[in-house]
Amino acid sequence: MLKSLAALLPLAFMGLSACSAGSAGETAAALPPPAANAPAPSTATETAVLAGGCFWGVQGVYQHLKGVKNVLSGYAGGERATAEYETVSSGSTGHAESVQIVYDPKQVSYGQILQVFFSVVHDPTQLNRQGPDVGTQYRSAIFYANDSQRKIAAAYIAQLDAAQAFPERIVTRVEALDRFYPAEDYHQDYLLNHPDQPYIAFNDLPKVRNFARLMPTLYQAKPVTVAAARATSRAAPAGSSAMAMTAAQPGVEGAAMSGEVVKIDAPAGAMMSSQNATGSPAIEGQIPELAGATGWLNSKPLTRASLRGKVVVFDFWTYSCINCLRSIPYVNAWYQHYKDSGLVIIGVHSPEFAFEKDTENVRMAVQKFGISYPVALDSNMALWKAFNNRFWPAHYFVDAQGNIRGHHFGEGKYARSERTIRMLLEEAGAKNLPEPLDDAAGQGVSAAADMANVASPETYLGFARAKNFQSPGSFARNTVKAYEVPPQLALNQWALGGRWNVEGEKSTLAAAPGRVVFRFRARDLHLVLGPGAHDKVNGKPVRFRVLLDGRPPAANHGMDVDAQGAGTVREQRLYQLIRQNGAVEEHEFTIEFLDPHVEAFSFTFG
Repeated sequence: MLKSLAALLPLAFMGLSACSAGSAGETAAALPPPAANAPAPSTATETAVLAGGCFWGVQGVYQHLKGVKNVLSGYAGGERATAEYETVSSGSTGHAESVQIVYDPKQVSYGQILQVFFSVVHDPTQLNRQGPDVGTQYRSAIFYANDSQRKIAAAYIAQLDAAQAFPERIVTRVEALDRFYPAEDYHQDYLLNHPDQPYIAFNDLPKVRNFARLMPTLYQAKPVTVAAARATSRAAPAGSSAMAMTAAQPGVEGAAMSGEVVKIDAPAGAMMSSQNATGSPAIEGQIPELAGATGWLNSKPLTRASLRGKVVVFDFWTYSCINCLRSIPYVNAWYQHYKDSGLVIIGVHSPEFAFEKDTENVRMAVQKFGISYPVALDSNMALWKAFNNRFWPAHYFVDAQGNIRGHHFGEGKYARSERTIRMLLEEAGAKNLPEPLDDAAGQGVSAAADMANVASPETYLGFARAKNFQSPGSFARNTVKAYEVPPQLALNQWALGGRWNVEGEKSTLAAAPGRVVFRFRARDLHLVLGPGAHDKVNGKPVRFRVLLDGRPPAANHGMDVDAQGAGTVREQRLYQLIRQNGAVEEHEFTIEFLDPHVEAFSFTFG
């Protein structure tokens, strides 16, 4: 699992910044096909480009459509210069997250592609959003490549509106296709590679199941994949008709797909760099200067020159990020195991929340998690920017000449990362390396997530990034308001009770008692909390009580509460409140604060 900095941008973070959980409850229906359809095909393959929210799920559905040869995630509607994931996620580029569908018109028609689009792919009545994903980059759009496609799309929308197929009018835009720009490699085949990732399991797999259930004559069980199409293209002799998604396709920019830079290679979105043909990690660039660090722990300031001759791992982390905390035991183990062989590890602490800029807070976390390697404080995000990093956690592997020879984003694939470290140490002349580590899995809050049973997404309690908030009247921003908890919440909905001041990155309890209620499904539930500034200075704890379905959690309590659900907030950090002991089920979680001024930032699950 990984977290993207794009998560911090309002209206931007959804899983890998563009995708967030939240619309598994979308209705689906087998709609009638278009009354007007395409003329008899004159080519072996044709292309359709559609936008219907996060492209992971849209691609995943069309990979199961009979007659489809390939489906590529990408961007349409904007310029080449802004066809890049982080930039598109700002919502200001004109691009929509889109898919390009290459299909055999003798097997499936353009009209049937649109039939699937309106029946199961998305909700065409939502303007510039899909579920909680908000912005023009998530708009519903049909990008037509010719006048025939334009006429079929416009007529079908009119047909569905006339039949009142939806409770509200369709807002799908029919736009001329200028160019389609393929997305970065790690987005391709994402649903197929990550079926257990919470966003995919909650939001996208139901669409595929609806497709199989409602449109069985169009559904094929075995999906087509981008990976297979590429392999076919590479293996095909010159002049063959093998399908490849490259710039040779009309209307497609191929630059983003020209090299195997990164690939999906680990659970829950983790990405690892590829190797060159010899099996040795390719050079990805030189490490930048480290002068941007605002301070250092466990070390005097280090420089690029001082690291020359050493193999280095840079670990970007922040101490309230559960994904980072689950990777730290492995980083600690690498350091202890290989430091005598020439390995240097530098933890780069790049904060997510304002309180993580406090040096003493970071120092306490370093001590708590047993980190003895150097830690660069990156409170101004200077090193983050210098590395062009986007994710927590992120590991960059550097050889003795200062070259970045690989990277890994997210949790997982620790054995492969260790093999990269060993390879670089051997290249640097290290002899008699110790045997590879067996395992370094953490305990308690650092224990590996039970991803097969996580169906709840990271959820923020500040208005800038909040999703699925259900208290009546929504937020009163930056002012105190009395909130109520509705009588019933659906999965992943949450609410406040009591008098709270909701700010951009947090909710602060103005007067006790107050509570937060969240309906979730996961083994572990964590909540990032802190005492108010005055209470922190005076060392006054905030008392709380946790309930699970209205009762004390008993054996299902987390590390920071007892069996009766009692606990205290004394410092700004992540608190583990629930760890289900046995079968993982859906529950309603309640935390009631008995003292005021507590600050609540975000829920995470594992």
